[in-house]
Amino acid sequence: APTPSLSAPQKKEEKIDFAEKLQSIEFGQSLTEEESRIREELRKEGDFLPPSSVKHLVIVATCGESFDILDETFTSLAESSFDLKKVYVCLAIEEREKDGRKIGESLQQKFKSSFGRFFLMEHTEGEEPGEIPGKGANITSAGRKITKLLLKEDIDISSILVTTLDAD
Repeated sequence: APTPSLSAPQKKEEKIDFAEKLQSIEFGQSLTEEESRIREELRKEGDFLPPSSVKHLVIVATCGESFDILDETFTSLAESSFDLKKVYVCLAIEEREKDGRKIGESLQQKFKSSFGRFFLMEHTEGEEPGEIPGKGANITSAGRKITKLLLKEDIDISSILVTTLDAD
């Protein structure tokens, strides 16, 4: 059987002006009837979060990727048209990687002024009882550590949208 093509949905999504869509949601303008209904329900329940109050945390887990590959990833993020002061990035490294910290510190130095925050988190194998070694444990470790830091700073973590990306 032929592999289904993803190009049609991708093309459709590429045509959406997401900045405009966020403005519509923020101010309740130019929404479909269904979008307006959902927005109003959320507002009544106290669960509506204006898009302008959302911060994004992007966690990039790495285990052995080169500086060049990671540099390309963070350069791509830094070229986003989104308000980058609302973007927090995290390079989640593995302690066992001999050059991980050195590469991470270089990237942090290069990109720290590009984003609202640049976290460098190091995962130690076996940090949590019963954890399965790998990318998931690294991401989870970074997320827990960042959550603790943000809570100490009285930052409302319910307004943070988390995305995880492959290092490449």
